[in-house]
Order: sequence, then structure tokens, then C-alpha cells
Amino acid sequence: MHKALQKISLPKFLTDVLSLSGSRFVNLGLTFIIGVLIARLLGPEGKGIMTTALVIPGLVLSFADLGMRQAITFYMGKKIYDDQRIISTVSLLIFLTSILGTACALAGYLLTGFETRYGWAVILISLCVIPSSLALTYSSGVFMAKREISKISLIFIIPTILQLIGVTVLFILRYASVEWLLAINVVSVFITAILVLYYLRKYGSLRPVLIPELVWVMLKKGLVYAAALFVISLNYRVDIIILEYLTNSTQVGVYSVGVTVADMLWLLPGVINMVNFSHSASSTDSLDYARKTAFLLRIVLWGALAPFVFLFFLSPYVIPWIYGIGFATSGMVVQAILPGVWAMLIFKILNSDLAGRGRPEAAFWVYLLAAIINIVFNIWWDPLYGAVGAAWASTVSYTFGGLLFGVVYARMSSLSLADLFILRRNDIQPFFALFAKN
Repeated sequence: MHKALQKISLPKFLTDVLSLSGSRFVNLGLTFIIGVLIARLLGPEGKGIMTTALVIPGLVLSFADLGMRQAITFYMGKKIYDDQRIISTVSLLIFLTSILGTACALAGYLLTGFETRYGWAVILISLCVIPSSLALTYSSGVFMAKREISKISLIFIIPTILQLIGVTVLFILRYASVEWLLAINVVSVFITAILVLYYLRKYGSLRPVLIPELVWVMLKKGLVYAAALFVISLNYRVDIIILEYLTNSTQVGVYSVGVTVADMLWLLPGVINMVNFSHSASSTDSLDYARKTAFLLRIVLWGALAPFVFLFFLSPYVIPWIYGIGFATSGMVVQAILPGVWAMLIFKILNSDLAGRGRPEAAFWVYLLAAIINIVFNIWWDPLYGAVGAAWASTVSYTFGGLLFGVVYARMSSLSLADLFILRRNDIQPFFALFAKN
């Protein structure tokens, strides 16, 4: 019997994955229920308006945090700077980036003419989610550096529980309002941010302090992370903006449901990605950890194939039954985007290691090219095929980005492509034994 099986206690890597995946699965179930209730309340058009309203804050948040979550994890995980100095700097940056992010999002709404189509109330409510979301993002960086994965679980699940309560009340009252549903989302995130910041005090005082040297160092590192996250988020969200502009909000509603269902298959890989980033940041041997990440990719990529095929054939029948006949086309959206979602697993696993090493620039350049491809194909296919065309465009972009990133990672890690993609005989051994030293 393998020695790892004789251990009573599981390695930290596996326990972190199990802890976070448990909360994420619960969160997935609750989010699914919320999505169904909102779809039933608002219908395709209202669901499309709500989805579009949150796209601009989402894009801004991917850049407005200035990459601080990853920079915090890197510098605290490597113990390069004192915890208190980092916490004080983080508190200052939360305040400053909240102002900057809100201003940028407002400019985005005005440039797209959103206020003339849907009104100022929707815009103002949507903007309020930015400060609280930034606080949660910065806090998660500290928790990852400290390997406090259970605390990250709270960041995911508490706002979802609160949102479910609010949406359920509106559903019982049959009160269909985009503004009220957006407000529930904002309040849920705000309450969670207050709780998380209170807990964060155990690592140091939250009093903002300007430490110019540290601010500059963290910004230089963080901005590279932020640029990479921005172009990655652009790939996820630009199709919604283009689809709404070239078609209508109904197509956006249909597309958003299909994407939500397909993205459920990223749940466990997303957990592994987050834990791998945390452990990579504190690893002392980058090349050795790259071999472990390559093994992890082989297991995740091929292990995920069966549920992907299952969802491909099941989605056209299940989605109309759950969401309503108005979302029947969402099943075709799932089928169109699933190949790209599967290929994107390559990037998600490998990038977690490069980000932990402090090397996010590879993701930026690869997904800048992928974003350009996504935009071109959306402009071409959206007017012709609507939501399904947007899904095809995403599949082309995701597949290109995943494969190219695999090539880049192999070169940066002194590995062959076979190391990344070809299963080996000993891969069936308990994978947690490979991470016992980290």
C-alpha cells in the first residue's frame, strides 16, 4: 500500500481543497437556486438587464483592486514584509481604490449610454457593490497568504446566504424589480465585508498608514497581476457587452443562463486553483512545484471530461424545465461554450502556479490575444446567431488561450507538453501525497 494511505492526517493541500470545495458546492447550490428565482421573477429581458448592469462593475473590480490580492499573498506568503505594514497599506488602498473604481465604473456606464436605456437607479445601486467587493478581495489575499482557506469559504458563502433570503422574500411576494434584486446583492456583500474586516484585525491594526516604499513595491507587482486579471475578465465579460449592443437584453438573459450552467463545471477546478496559488506562493522550490502542478493538471483535465460530456447532452432538456421555456435556447449556449470551458481548465490550473511565483505577465499577453479574438468573433457572429454566436466566440477564445498558455508554461517551467497533457501510469496514486511537503 502506498505510504500516503497509511497517514492518519491528510496533507494541508488536500484538507484545504476539501474545506473550500465543501463551501463552494453549498454556494453553488444556493447560487443556482437564486438564479432560478431571479429568472422566474424577471424573465429573459429583466435577467438580461440585471446581468448587463453588473458587467461594468465586474470589469472594473478585476482591475481596480490593482492586483493587490495576489501581491498580498505573494509578499506575505514569502514573508518579504512585516504583516502589520502590509495590513496598514491594504487598509489605505481599499479606501483609495474604492473611489477610483467607482469613478471608472460610472464613466463606463456613461460611455455606453446605459442610463438612457435603464435609468440612474440601476446604475447607482450597482456602483455600491464596488467598495465592499474590494474589501473582500484584499482580505482574501491575506487569508491565502496565511493559508486560512476556511476563512475564504466565508467570503463565498455568507453573501450568497443573505442574497438567497432576500430573493426568496421577493419571490414569495411576487415583486419583480431589477432595482430591488440589485440592492439585495449590494447589501449582502456589504454585510460580509464588515464581518471579514472585523476578523482581519487579528493580523494587525486596520488603521490606514501611508508607507511610500511599500505602496510602490506592491503597486509595481500588483499592477501586473491586475492587468492580467483585467484581460482575463475581459474574455469572460466582453461578449455580454457586445451581445447586448448588437442584439438585445433578451439574448443576454438567454446567454447568461447558459454560461452560468456551464461555469458550474469550474467549481472544483476553481477551488484547486485557489489552493494551488496559496501553496505555490509559499513554496521554496518553484521548479519542483511546477512538476506537481503539471500532475494536478493531468488529473483535473482528464478527470473533468466525463461530467462535461454528461452536461453537453443533458442541458437542452433540463434548462427549459428549470428556468422556463423562455430559456430553451440556453441549452444550445451550454453546448456551444462547453468545449472552450474545458480547454480553459489548462489555464486555470497552470496560472495558479505562475501567479504564486509572482509571474502573472504570461497570462496578460496570452489573454490579450485571446480577448482580441473574442471581440472579433463576437462582432461577426452575434448579429447572425445571437446568444449561441457569443458562446461560439467564447469557445474559440478560451481554447486558443488555454492551449497557448500551456505552451508558455511548459517553456517557463522546463517541462515538455507531454508532462502537462499525457496521463502517466503512476497518476492514479493518491495525488495528495505529492503535496505533503508543501
